Amino acid sequence: TRFTKLLETSPFGYGLLVAAPFLGVLMQLPGSYLADRTSRHKTIFICVGMAHRLTWLFIALIPWVMPPSLQWIALAVLICVSSMLGNLVGPIWIIWMGSLVPTSMRGRYFSRRTQLGQVVGLTATIATALVLDHSAESGDRYLLWITSGALSLAAILGIGDFLFFLKVSPPVYRPFPAPTSFWQEIRTTLQDRNFRRFLGLTGGMSFATGFVGQYLWLFMFDVVGCSNTKATLLITIFPMLGSMLAYPIWGRILDRVGRKPILIIAGLTVLPGAIAWMPMN
Repeated sequence: TRFTKLLETSPFGYGLLVAAPFLGVLMQLPGSYLADRTSRHKTIFICVGMAHRLTWLFIALIPWVMPPSLQWIALAVLICVSSMLGNLVGPIWIIWMGSLVPTSMRGRYFSRRTQLGQVVGLTATIATALVLDHSAESGDRYLLWITSGALSLAAILGIGDFLFFLKVSPPVYRPFPAPTSFWQEIRTTLQDRNFRRFLGLTGGMSFATGFVGQYLWLFMFDVVGCSNTKATLLITIFPMLGSMLAYPIWGRILDRVGRKPILIIAGLTVLPGAIAWMPMN
């Protein structure tokens, strides 16, 4: 968001930036169809995934290669492309991990995996916030160099992340016995009443919370007047700390009682959370 502000993006531009990832989610449809119809899961996942991370390098170059009037448009387009590539490989990753991790221990495994990832994310986030606050004293031009450098570093590390999958065993491929067309599979899926209920749940959650991302950071910067470090603590660090403590607990309970009871309990505890925003400025 700080990088976007330095590009002098309009409020309407922020709306496009929020909408772009949701447009990319549509690529999960061809991604899931591709996962069913090909055995080259590992190759597709690594190649498309690296291209997904590479887009962030192009985003970092926007202030230096694009005219000011087109910078926020280029940012929206690249975020959309990045989201499309990331969502294309999403179903393949789910199928792959499902074939590697036994059902009896998935809750514990993914909770620990997420917990370890958040330790790294926590460290990187705090360091980035402190660097941004320190750089702000040198002016917007210098801050733009810092944010561009951070995005470039994220792109390079992200590409390296996918390279670690080269040594992971490929997923087990189980082709459908009777191939059908892409649209026929969509029609068949939508005929499932239980799936339509789940679709309504995810659609409602996205409608209610999907826009929050960019505007939450803008609110903290422009209305509350937070520094980068303070905003990062409130929006990112404290929730990550809570997640790090809670994930192992939920993972163990999930392996014992199953997924649906945990989803219901966790959903009921999430609902009152929005009330905390009511007394804000």
